[in-house]
Amino acid sequence: RVPARYPHFGPAAAARVPDLPFRLLIGRPADAGQPPGREGRGCVVVIAAGNAGRHEVGWPANIPGVLAVSATNERDELKTRSSSDGEDFWGSNYGPEISLAAPGVHNLTTDITGQGGYDPSPYFASFNGTSSATPLVAGAAGLVLSVNSVLTGNDVKKILCSTADKRGGKPYSEGRTAEFGFGRLNVLAAVRVAHQSLH
Repeated sequence: RVPARYPHFGPAAAARVPDLPFRLLIGRPADAGQPPGREGRGCVVVIAAGNAGRHEVGWPANIPGVLAVSATNERDELKTRSSSDGEDFWGSNYGPEISLAAPGVHNLTTDITGQGGYDPSPYFASFNGTSSATPLVAGAAGLVLSVNSVLTGNDVKKILCSTADKRGGKPYSEGRTAEFGFGRLNVLAAVRVAHQSLH
């Protein structure tokens, strides 16, 4: 098991709150890849691949149609226990289900102020894990939709994947790798393509 050294968000946290939409999604895996919503345009479901450092992407990140996210470090390496970032207590899961990679090491996030948080300040500068990478992809999806709200969920997924940077030092086969999927998230490129789709 990976030591709990980062804030916990995602399926386990969502399962404790009975009215979260994610709880409904995990109860219906066949629908999770293309949930209804946005007046029939479909939603984008983004799920963390896991932090066990294995060539294995488990449920729910392996549900067809979701965007499964692996984690990278500041040097565009897949986050492993031996990657150059110095965090040897975890590694990103990876496999053929990965759609995108995103930074998952030393990310800045908000925190509970005082003794209840990870840091006395209202911020925590070492949020890590695929649960740290995944909100970056979800946020990018939100930015794409803020530029062009008529895009379908599939359109958004295609934009995010097609604009990703080919990183990781391994050859891409048919545009992807098991470690990075279609590449490392490039938010600016995705937003530019969404803007171009307006014309």
